[in-house]
Amino acid sequence: MKSPQVSVPPLFAEFRIEDTRQTLAQRFEQQVCRYATRPAVKYHQRELTYAELNGAANRVAHAILRRGGTGRAPVAVVCDTALSTIVASLGALKAGRAFAPLDPRLPPAAAKKLFGILESRVVLTDEKSAKRCREVAGASPVRIDIDDLNGRAPAENPRTKVSPDALAYVNFTSGSTGTPKGVMWKEHS
Repeated sequence: MKSPQVSVPPLFAEFRIEDTRQTLAQRFEQQVCRYATRPAVKYHQRELTYAELNGAANRVAHAILRRGGTGRAPVAVVCDTALSTIVASLGALKAGRAFAPLDPRLPPAAAKKLFGILESRVVLTDEKSAKRCREVAGASPVRIDIDDLNGRAPAENPRTKVSPDALAYVNFTSGSTGTPKGVMWKEHS
């Protein structure tokens, strides 16, 4: 007896060169339209589909747009888990802001130095890192707890206009030779 044929979607889907001339958020939204019910990220036992990840990131984006002002300074991301960092980072991009992930386990003096270099007015954090974030960032930046946004912000795409040449990501060097330096990456690098 023959075994039934099972259709498996390809792991890699080709895309047009024009698709590379859009922002990371636009490209992600394109994938959401194609693969809404497929798993997008998994961290330990928690899994989000493309549609769920998009909705979570959109809530973050709307919170940034509502509370973070109109500036273009990068948004600091201080989250305990990789999943929270992904949601926060994508939300920042969808709001038209670059993001800079900062390890919540950094020594306080080092974390304060990075906040100073970054000059961010918005910090995205999760429930586990909120206390540490307050200790390091102080009272000046707007702190948004991404775990507290369900039902409090729209889940629709914010439709923010962003140039593919805009700053997207800042990562910091270790600072082993002195002060850490922020390495900047554009949307279309």
